[in-house]
Amino acid sequence: DSEGTQIPTLPRDLPVRSFPPREVVDLADLDQDLMCYIAPLKVRARDWGMLALVGPVDADVPTGRETMNQWAALLTASLEHESVLQALRKQEEQLRRAALYDELTDLPNRTLFLDRLRQSILRSRRRPNRFAVLMLDLDGFKVVNDSLGHLAGDQLLIEVAKRITASLRDLDTAARFGGDEFAVLLEDVGDPNGPIRAAERLQA
Repeated sequence: DSEGTQIPTLPRDLPVRSFPPREVVDLADLDQDLMCYIAPLKVRARDWGMLALVGPVDADVPTGRETMNQWAALLTASLEHESVLQALRKQEEQLRRAALYDELTDLPNRTLFLDRLRQSILRSRRRPNRFAVLMLDLDGFKVVNDSLGHLAGDQLLIEVAKRITASLRDLDTAARFGGDEFAVLLEDVGDPNGPIRAAERLQA
């Protein structure tokens, strides 16, 4: 501040019982009319906590605390604004993920798979790059749904998705197209027999 008071370094989070922090309280000086002021940070139904600050007593306004209250209001508005932005960013990420990933298995969906396939095709035109596509479905899946129920069918799809992913390399893509249909994109296939072996692993 203008007096050159050293502002203490405080931890990011404090338990309620340790508030206000002793380092802030010690800055108060009655001889200089510096008081420690505690203000609630609230907006509508949201309680952000408490603000502790040290400043001179303002005798020119009826409450003597107008400046402090304004600072508390500005901080509250800033926290509320940041919270809204975080909620919007989270919602945007959820919408983006819902558009590209299967909600049940968490695998890429048809849209994302076809996009990666297009990229592989474009790369293969620029340089020699072999890739392969495998299509899979589950024989008798309808029987599982009809006899054991859709919950059991969903659990089966989740387990199959895990096993498909576990059998692939990190650069390959497994996707769920819908129902019991899955697709696999094998990238950088150096051995012409590689896709055959991959299919055998998946069947096993």
